[in-house]
Amino acid sequence: MARNMEVITIEDILKRKEFFKNKKKEIKKLYVKSIDACIVVEKPDKELLFDVQEMDEEFADSYLVYECLKEPNLHSPEVLEAFKDKIKEPTDILFEIFDTFEVADIARKLVAMSGYDGVEEVEELKK
Repeated sequence: MARNMEVITIEDILKRKEFFKNKKKEIKKLYVKSIDACIVVEKPDKELLFDVQEMDEEFADSYLVYECLKEPNLHSPEVLEAFKDKIKEPTDILFEIFDTFEVADIARKLVAMSGYDGVEEVEELKK
């Protein structure tokens, strides 16, 4: 995809006001090797990302994935009931289903969906 190398102006933003107001939630399907199937995740909103930044690193990835995973719905009471003897926290269910590093990988994909690594330097400006 060709990149627009023009600097965006306030006028451009005002013209695109409706676009910014009506941005839809981004949904992606991800293939997970250990289960040989796909999952559906939703782009995290900024409030969730801010919450995750404040969390202990060990818990942050699993919380982010648990909150953004739409299919399968691991919030389902039936799923939580089925695994109740193996989990202490609802997020623990992720490690019953996915390999440990897959949870971290899914979390990285979610952060990337949110724009992390979406900005690159074009050129240095001179004063």
